[in-house]
Amino acid sequence: MTVPVFVDSNVWVYKNSTTETWKATRARNWIETLQDTNDIWISYQVVVEFYNVVLRGAVSDEEALTAREDVRDLLTLQVIPYDDDLIFRAFAIEDRYRFSWWDCLIVAAALKAGCRYLLTEDMQHRQTLDGLIIIDPFQSEPAEILH
Repeated sequence: MTVPVFVDSNVWVYKNSTTETWKATRARNWIETLQDTNDIWISYQVVVEFYNVVLRGAVSDEEALTAREDVRDLLTLQVIPYDDDLIFRAFAIEDRYRFSWWDCLIVAAALKAGCRYLLTEDMQHRQTLDGLIIIDPFQSEPAEILH
């Protein structure tokens, strides 16, 4: 049985980190586990945030091209598009939880996708939002969460 999981941009960024190697190892472990056993969901926000962060750190044209290849790979996943419903759901999350607007959009996208988990380091680990469980991938291993 697969479990739908929404993966935030910070996990994808850390996956290729050369400076925070322990986070890179943990991010790769999560992503490899999810690719083998679960549905991975993202939103276009995740794609553009990933590209922006990676491109900002790129020092060569080759690194920029690699970032574009990574974007192409991300776009092969299940991507939640933005629509009116998602925006209004994000408004409701903002009113209820007072998160940043960007986090509200991420939560709304994960809920719209029907995800059980949201992997992100940007919110409280193990907090539950309307049935969506926030998991900080740098505080838990996949085997601790996915059964």
